[in-house]
Amino acid sequence: MLIDNFENMGLLYYVMEVYPGGGQTLENLIKSEIEDCNIFVLIVQNSLGNVKIGNETATQFEFEYAKSLNKRNSAKVTLRGK
Repeated sequence: MLIDNFENMGLLYYVMEVYPGGGQTLENLIKSEIEDCNIFVLIVQNSLGNVKIGNETATQFEFEYAKSLNKRNSAKVTLRGK
């Protein structure tokens, strides 16, 4: 599994499913995490989600924000099936 590979390589990762519900806004949390990262890899499976930030899904926002910061190696990986 991809997450296992990240862990085996000693990489830190952040997944949408663990975003906390309280405290700072989702938009600010996403910005903070992306600003602190060295590489941004967006993994999408079957859906861009339904959580909205403005007119975009949170997933679209993440990708566009990483691009706007010129994060090297920004990537979009689409997985099909399970």
